[in-house]
Amino acid sequence: MRKFVVVFFTVILVGLLWGCRAKVQYKDGTYQKESENSGYGYERVIVVIENGKIKSVDLKRLDSEGNEVNYDEWDGSNNRPNLKAYRTELAKEIIEKQSTKNVEAISGATNTTQNWINLVEACLKEARK
Repeated sequence: MRKFVVVFFTVILVGLLWGCRAKVQYKDGTYQKESENSGYGYERVIVVIENGKIKSVDLKRLDSEGNEVNYDEWDGSNNRPNLKAYRTELAKEIIEKQSTKNVEAISGATNTTQNWINLVEACLKEARK
């Protein structure tokens, strides 16, 4: 009987602690960050926060002159990663998770996707209350 009581109160305590964990709240606004221009281009992200939550994430790849690349040319052919699909998948995952935690760079476009993740995290850090 004593074991049951100890286990019961342990479960209750864990449940209370789990329910009281702090949820990240963000300040509403639009946040933008850019990576450094490597000479081959760079990344830009725009994160929109509404009602304390991530509403949209816009991931862009820019050429060295600051023009957004033509994603139709970045479709996985001609030794180019499929940025057209990756940027949509990555943004969707970040919005669903409301975080960059457990979001991994996509193989085949590791540098670009990791830059996007890091830049979104920088935006979210700025937006934290």
